[in-house]
Amino acid sequence: MLNPSSELDSKISRLDQATEALAAGQPIMIFDNANREGETDFFFSGTTVLPENIRFLRKNGGGLIFIAVNFESANAFGLPFLENSFTVASEKYPILSNLMKHKIPYDTNSSFSISINHNDTYTGITDNDRALTVSQFSNLVSNMSSSNDIGDSFSSNFRTPGHVPICIANENYLNGREGHTELIVSLMKLGNLAPVAVGCEILSDTGSALGPEEARKLAKERGYVFLEGEEIKDVWQRSEF
Repeated sequence: MLNPSSELDSKISRLDQATEALAAGQPIMIFDNANREGETDFFFSGTTVLPENIRFLRKNGGGLIFIAVNFESANAFGLPFLENSFTVASEKYPILSNLMKHKIPYDTNSSFSISINHNDTYTGITDNDRALTVSQFSNLVSNMSSSNDIGDSFSSNFRTPGHVPICIANENYLNGREGHTELIVSLMKLGNLAPVAVGCEILSDTGSALGPEEARKLAKERGYVFLEGEEIKDVWQRSEF
C-alpha cells in the first residue's frame, strides 16, 4: 500500500498506532490545521462503537457527535450533501437561498448530509440510541457489496431527521478537501479499516476549542494517539491511492 522511505517511517508508524487503536475500540485525536478550523476531534471506529464510547465523546469532547463516512458508501446509499438538498428545496423555501449566501469562514463547502436515527431507537438522543444508530450504519458500510438493494437496506433501517448527523468525505479524499471528515476516512482507508467513524470536537473548560498544545498534553496524559492533519495528508499523498 505504501512506499516507505526513511523520512516517512516515523509518520507511518504513528498512523499505524492510530489505526491499531481504532481497531481495538480506543479513541484517537486528530488536529486539523491552525489555518483551518484549528480544532482537535476525538474519533472511534464506527464498527466498534458502544454506548460508553458515545458517553465518552459527550463528556470528554463536548462538541457535536457525528458520523464520518467515505463518499463511495454515502453515494451507494443515495445520501445527499445537505447543501445540495437545500438548493433543491430553496425553490419552494426561498429563505434557504438567503441563508446559503453566508459562507463558512474556513472552507468552501460543508461535508454535512442528513441526520438519522435507527428505527429501533426511541428519541434517538440517549447514549444507547446513538450507539445503535452509529453501529448499525457502520455495519452497513462495513458489509457493503455491489448489491443494488443497498439503498433499500439503508432506508428500511433508518429514519430522518434524527439525532446523529452524517458527514460525507470528499470524493477525492484529502486531494479534494482537508477537513476532519476527510482526515479520519483517509486514515482508516490507509489502515484497511471500514471507512466510517464517529467523532466529536473537543471543547475546553471555557467553551472554546481546545488548543493544540492542550490537546497534545491531554493525549500524553491519557495515552491517546494524537495526529496532526499534515501527517495524515503527507502519507496519503505518497500512498498508492
